[in-house]
Amino acid sequence: MEEKIKDDIIICQCNSPNHKIVIRKDEEDIYLYFFLNDYSFFKRLILGIKYIFKIKNSYGNFEEFILPKDKQTINKLKQILKQLK
Repeated sequence: MEEKIKDDIIICQCNSPNHKIVIRKDEEDIYLYFFLNDYSFFKRLILGIKYIFKIKNSYGNFEEFILPKDKQTINKLKQILKQLK
C-alpha cells in the first residue's frame, strides 16, 4: 500500500523566492525543507574555506524567514503540531 504524501509551501512574508519552506508530510513523519541560497562556485569555495579554518563573521551564516500571519499559514503550522503530538 502506498503512503499518502502531502506537500505544502510556506513563503516568507517578504515574498522573496529564496525564502520558502517546503513541508512534506507522510503518515508518520514531517519533513521541513529550507531553500538554500544559490551562490556561485567561488562564493561557496570562500565560505567553505572559512568554515574549514573556523573563520567566523560576527553574525554567523544565517538567513531569516518571517512567518506570515495569515490564516492559511497558521492552519498549516497547527496541522504539523497536531501530527507531531
